[in-house]
Amino acid sequence: MAACTIERYIAVCRPLLAKKLYTRGRTRRIIAGCWLAAALNCSSWFAMAQEHSDEHSPELKQCQLAVPASVYSIVFGGDLILFYILPLLIAMIAYWHRVGLETLSG
Repeated sequence: MAACTIERYIAVCRPLLAKKLYTRGRTRRIIAGCWLAAALNCSSWFAMAQEHSDEHSPELKQCQLAVPASVYSIVFGGDLILFYILPLLIAMIAYWHRVGLETLSG
């Protein structure tokens, strides 16, 4: 979300800079970076869960928590900050700055 917000801000408020900045190679690297960051963030869940067989039906598998609840609180808090609060702040600052540019230009 933050990458999309920044890209739209540059495209709308700084079109000449956008034309200079955004090449196909750079766009591909930004997209690959976003996917890599998401994959790295989600990979921690593989270490925080374990697969167990059901007592009554051994062929059925269940996923259970493998670490203390305090670790999950830290991970969820980090996810909240990284994927909600930070993009929200970036969007608020970009829109606030855009509104300021519109009032200056009349």
